[in-house]
Amino acid sequence: MGEILITQLRKTNTFPQVWEGMTDDGNFVVIKYRTGTLSFGCGVTKDDAMRGNGLEYTTHLGDEGIMETDRMKGILGPLIRFDT
Repeated sequence: MGEILITQLRKTNTFPQVWEGMTDDGNFVVIKYRTGTLSFGCGVTKDDAMRGNGLEYTTHLGDEGIMETDRMKGILGPLIRFDT
């Protein structure tokens, strides 16, 4: 998988925080934030993205609470591009 460009993204849950979307090449994206852990999954199906079967990234930030969408994009920005 080359560069990842997310072209559609929407928040689908508040706790745990979940964003779901699509890449420019039609792959599914699921981003989750819960108890200080931010994870990103991308796959051919939504289930693949949720399980990280295509590509997965997880970082432990050590803080809890609410993750604003702009902060999430800033953290993941070096890895993926957002066109949303």
